[in-house]
Amino acid sequence: MLRLLRESLPNAIGGLITAAALALIGVIATRVLWLYRKRQRRMTNSSPNPSSGLPLLSSPEQTQELLSIKRQRLFELQKKQALKGVNTEPEILIEIEELEEEIRRLHDL
Repeated sequence: MLRLLRESLPNAIGGLITAAALALIGVIATRVLWLYRKRQRRMTNSSPNPSSGLPLLSSPEQTQELLSIKRQRLFELQKKQALKGVNTEPEILIEIEELEEEIRRLHDL
């Protein structure tokens, strides 16, 4: 039994180290992609573009309805982020950030 443990322990440790390294690489790649997309959006938003990407709303009721829908979507994505923690997909992080910006713009109308 002790001999078996001595023989298999290095392989188990090596496997754990490999898994940890791959997980860390995945987290780093996710964050790099997230930062890159954030920078791209910032550069796009800072350009003098008359269209803000938001639809033209004809009434305060429409604005409130759109705000409500976007807040609900944001809440659902934040729940996913809370459940997944550092393993949250970059698409979710990016959409959360975009929704927060759209809600801010709609609120300022």
